[in-house]
Amino acid sequence: MSLANANSHPPMSYFLQHVAQDLRAHFADLSRVVVVFPNRRAGLFLNDYLVEDAPDDTPLWAPRYVTISELFRELSDVTLNDAVDSVCRLYAHYVDLLRSAGDAAADELSLDTFYGWADRILADFDDVDKNMADASQLFRNLEELKELESTEFLSKAQKELIGSFFSNFDPDHKSELRERFRRLWNALLPLYRRLNAELLAEGKAYEGALYRRVVNALAEERCALPADVDCYAVVGFNVLDKAEQRLFEIMKKAGKARFYWDYDVYYADPYRAADRNTSRGFEAGLFIEENLRNFPNALPAECFDNFRNIEQIEMVSATSEAAQAQSVCGWLNRHLPADETAHRRTAVVLCNENLLQPVLRVFPTQVQQVNVTKGFPLAHAEVNTLVEKTFAEFERSGQSLRAIEMLNRLSESVEEKAKQLCEREGFDTTRFEDVLQSEAFYLMATLLNRLRLIAADGRLEVGATALRRVVRQIVRQTTVPFHGEPAVGLQVLGVLETRCLDFDNVLMLSVNENPLPQTP
Repeated sequence: MSLANANSHPPMSYFLQHVAQDLRAHFADLSRVVVVFPNRRAGLFLNDYLVEDAPDDTPLWAPRYVTISELFRELSDVTLNDAVDSVCRLYAHYVDLLRSAGDAAADELSLDTFYGWADRILADFDDVDKNMADASQLFRNLEELKELESTEFLSKAQKELIGSFFSNFDPDHKSELRERFRRLWNALLPLYRRLNAELLAEGKAYEGALYRRVVNALAEERCALPADVDCYAVVGFNVLDKAEQRLFEIMKKAGKARFYWDYDVYYADPYRAADRNTSRGFEAGLFIEENLRNFPNALPAECFDNFRNIEQIEMVSATSEAAQAQSVCGWLNRHLPADETAHRRTAVVLCNENLLQPVLRVFPTQVQQVNVTKGFPLAHAEVNTLVEKTFAEFERSGQSLRAIEMLNRLSESVEEKAKQLCEREGFDTTRFEDVLQSEAFYLMATLLNRLRLIAADGRLEVGATALRRVVRQIVRQTTVPFHGEPAVGLQVLGVLETRCLDFDNVLMLSVNENPLPQTP
């Protein structure tokens, strides 16, 4: 385990300060500017920088802030479909494909077994569309690649020869797992086509398909960028999908875009990188270098020579995750500014986001305000214990309850318990634990209502055990968001939330292989 911190003199200005100054210099009416961020966190910081140098008596319109996902949805003529609903649709189509082929596996495959596969398939379809790939060609090529692995063309002597070199080589062995994988592999293209056709008929799409549809419509001039937007300011991106690249190209061609890339000249130099024969360049700057060439930065390179200004970088070993959490208090006592309004210039970055709870418990007394971007795992909340207990009762009862009946009962239990929580003596809307638990109950109720809608349409016909597994998988991926004022107090972030932001003091926990960079 390791614990690292970096301390530096405050630079002359921050990245978002440069962005704010450039926007004010080029646009008299910022209300006609849309700022596109990788995430929403940076918006309030940029607002502060926009008004920093403005005269007190001068009113200033703020630009509109959107994430890239929100921008695509605004430009789309279809709505984003619920991910759980898409998974259930994939399952129904896959079972139908198996039955059409006379495959007995159709009657044996349950939704909870297929859920993990469907989740992965949906992510792959999303990647296919966001990268504007030809799905027909891609899945056909994959099938042909698998056919090349066939050993049926080998003679007995050839198989024996290969076997003498590879003791584990067994060309005639066909496990059940391999057979299931083969069936799924061959079904990818039909699944892709069926899912897209069904959703489109209802005016819906999963995210990748929505991205592709927007880019194609703009490129073919079947729709246009909004006339009431003078400019899209693209701020702080790094790796771009093909769909994002093409959207930015369309904006650039229309004269409606300014690009602001956050990097350092130490690892990203597009001119040096253009000639790989003379300089290898840094892997960290690979995508930024390409972005700088394709979409030149609105800010000069002089704004991005910051690494040489770092005063101190200290690496500290720790014996355990708990020891790292305990070290936070001492580090903050040494580095936190006395002025509470300057606390937002200090960040605790959690490379391992499971450290959130222990870290929140060790802050020193001078930390009065904390802004946390990472959510609390719903699986660790009291409401999840209630849901698990109710599912256990369903399973013990032996009743053949329909999914919609179980979800209705679960919703009633969650709502009743939430009411009891809020009416409990001593419940305090300013107390962290009380607010956290009430938010968790609300989030669980929302999740169950989503499933009720799907079950009401007949796409979630499963028993208690299968439904319990489905709910568990969704809960494991869900966190209770923390709401607050991002530009106030000590900042506690995950690595991705640091995009666009600069700090005077940074403490990074779990700077180990796997957490940083994170293992997929």
